[in-house]
Amino acid sequence: MPNRPCGGTVHRLQGRTVCFTGRVLVKGEWTVRTRCAERARELQAIPKTDFSRKVTLVVYGDLASKVVTDDRRAYSSTLVRAEAERRRGRHVCVVDADGFSKLLDGRPAPCLELRRARTGRVRPVAATASERRVRPVAATASERRVHPVAATASERRVHPVVATASERRVLGGPLRVRRTGRRTVGDLTLDLSRLDEGTAVHEATVGALIRHLSRQGIEACGHAPGGPEFDAGWLRGEDVFIAEVKSLTGAREDQQIRLGIGQVLDYAHQLRTAYPRTVTHPVLVLERRPSAARWTTLADSIGLRLTWAPDFGGL
Repeated sequence: MPNRPCGGTVHRLQGRTVCFTGRVLVKGEWTVRTRCAERARELQAIPKTDFSRKVTLVVYGDLASKVVTDDRRAYSSTLVRAEAERRRGRHVCVVDADGFSKLLDGRPAPCLELRRARTGRVRPVAATASERRVRPVAATASERRVHPVAATASERRVHPVVATASERRVLGGPLRVRRTGRRTVGDLTLDLSRLDEGTAVHEATVGALIRHLSRQGIEACGHAPGGPEFDAGWLRGEDVFIAEVKSLTGAREDQQIRLGIGQVLDYAHQLRTAYPRTVTHPVLVLERRPSAARWTTLADSIGLRLTWAPDFGGL
């Protein structure tokens, strides 16, 4: 690819000047930028808090969780500036959370492609055949086969049990190892326009929540330094309410809701452990009513308050 000295792959963190767009999901655990910087520094990388011409690697983390106050939507400016540097001929590598996790393990990670459309918006497109130095080839039949390994003697002592009729109502067919395909460079891209839309809706929902609470004489607060990074928190008497805000724009609704439930329950558990005498209420705030009614029932069953803009019922 033109001006891509990395050849589409970031091989190591050592010697890289790294910038993070937000917290990063490292091996299933949300890791704040300061901790990501520490881990990168341990592998002889040079972390930076802001993007500059010295940065050679951008780690695309969670942008929607950041508090944004400016009209230019600075949450995506790091990626936009990285793309601009590429256009000037200085290639800045970009990896996602999975790529950063691989680099921490000493494994190579794919460098994501970023492009700018004629409208001026940054958007990714698949690389053309002429741009790809190594053209991905579909896996052959022999490569796609999953070769079984003979069980050891100890493994053979465990005998499978046939599920009963009632169990089969819950369970499906026998579990199989799925075939893994190969991704082209076009698959490993970021749609920044959809990212902008989702993050803008997130911040609009946060603003609407602040105004809703303010009308009740309640001040919405951010999280304490070093504490769980919930989006909004407030007090009602002695009780503490913490909220995770999720936009449903530009993303799968069920994925966003599941992610939000897991995040806010984790935050509440951390606070209850740290402050056992304080009553903590987890709240999941959505940009709009979810299309499936089951989410309300699920929330009630686990002690979670589920609400949405613009009315924020129950708050």
